[in-house]
Amino acid sequence: MKIILLKNVKRLGKMYDVKEVKDGYAVNFLVPTKLAKIANVLNMKWLDKKKENLENILKENEKISNDLVSKISNLVLTILLKSDKEGNIFESVRVPMIIKELKKQGIEIDRSAINLNQKIKSIGEFEVPIELGNLVAKIKITTVTQEEKENS
Repeated sequence: MKIILLKNVKRLGKMYDVKEVKDGYAVNFLVPTKLAKIANVLNMKWLDKKKENLENILKENEKISNDLVSKISNLVLTILLKSDKEGNIFESVRVPMIIKELKKQGIEIDRSAINLNQKIKSIGEFEVPIELGNLVAKIKITTVTQEEKENS
């Protein structure tokens, strides 16, 4: 019996795949637990519309991601680090600091997208990758201390 999977099913397939399974497996398990629909003409038309809608959503999300990548790639964020009068730094750049600075620029990004794989605990310019789906943007971060900020 042909079925349309409504959810990912281990060892069978992914959501919206059309699969051939034994009648008993489909009728007694997959359909009653709402893991699948029987692949009749009406349900196949439903699947075509669903896939078309998903493609449109994916294209729109890709366009939004590309716009966001180009916007982020041109940004330079300045992050203020705490230090004493001699210039010894007490803290390192953390993900919440980057998120806060991005919000000031009007950009909302999930914290899991920021790949802060190195500790930034010095003054200077650094590049931090931000993963947006299958795209990666590199944001420039400039770190300064309170005294440097007052002097400039």
